[in-house]
Amino acid sequence: TVERSDPTALPAAGVVMEAVVAIVLATEVLEKFSSDNLEELKEAVQQYRNYVKGF
Repeated sequence: TVERSDPTALPAAGVVMEAVVAIVLATEVLEKFSSDNLEELKEAVQQYRNYVKGF
């Protein structure tokens, strides 16, 4: 049998996977820190960071 090797697909797959991870992380952040705008989101994340520093 002949094994196919397609090295040109790897860089494209890496870009796609990076985008998928970014979307999933953004979705989880928005689920954890629901807010109406970016400033509220940044404030909520900062408050959470300050909270977890105590542990």
